[in-house]
Amino acid sequence: MKLLIAKDDEGVHLVEEFAQEAGFQPADITVARTAKAALDALTIIAPDMAIVDPHLTERMDLEDGIEVIAAITELYRGCVVICLTSRGSIPMGQRALRRGARDYVDCDIPYVNWCSYLKQRLDLWRGVLIADREEGKTVP
Repeated sequence: MKLLIAKDDEGVHLVEEFAQEAGFQPADITVARTAKAALDALTIIAPDMAIVDPHLTERMDLEDGIEVIAAITELYRGCVVICLTSRGSIPMGQRALRRGARDYVDCDIPYVNWCSYLKQRLDLWRGVLIADREEGKTVP
């Protein structure tokens, strides 16, 4: 199962670690540190899952990751995209979900251990994909 991680900060290493704990093999994980790198990766791999930071341009308030989410879901309809951010807002989360993300994880929610929460979401969605494949279904 292929995973694309599009994240521009050092938190990407934690996300890779969580993905491996959820059962992804290191060889099946592709990391892109910019929106352009993520879009380029889509010509090489067909991800089953993706974790996308909506802010992929360092020190800028651009939401170029939302466009990456849209491109992923347009090219690979069955890909489960999780929007992961530490600078989230309800409107930004809504934009991500409208553009095709299936899940939204805000690392800044008080009293929530985002590390555990992200691992749970990875486990959940990976399990859904595996179960659907075993039943011969594809995720719409």
